[in-house]
This record gives sequence, structure tokens and C-alpha cells, in this order.
Amino acid sequence: MEWTDQSRRHCQWTNAFYQQQRQAGKSHPKAIRALAYQGGQILWRCWQNQTAYDEQQYLDALRRKKSPLVNYLTISSIDVS
Repeated sequence: MEWTDQSRRHCQWTNAFYQQQRQAGKSHPKAIRALAYQGGQILWRCWQNQTAYDEQQYLDALRRKKSPLVNYLTISSIDVS
């Protein structure tokens, strides 16, 4: 789970997802587990499609689908606690 927590410092959407979970009342461990699950889903899709992960492509998909996570993207770029 350490890689999941560390990803928040290097990837915009992971920190946004974490902040979204925390604001929803999840504890730190629960938010990290939810983030690990989400990351696992993305890695699975990359493996199935035999494509490399591209953060910009994922961010574009979030915007295109009007994900509520988009609202956290600008907030999360500031707060990495």
C-alpha cells in the first residue's frame, strides 16, 4: 500500500481521488485502500489493452465523462498531506 500513498505526491488524479475520499468521511487507511483499488483497475485495463499508462489520457477521460473527481483536481494540486 506504500506505493499507493506515495503516488499521491506524483500523480494529480491520485491526490484528487484521495482528497475526495477524505472529504467523504473516509479514514486515511480506507481512502488509501480505495485508491489502491482504483489504481488496480487502471493497471488491469492497461494490461488487457497492452498499452502503457498515460496520466493525461486518464485525466482527459475524467473530463469527458464529467467525473466529480475533476472538481478536486485543482484543489488536490495544493494539498498533499
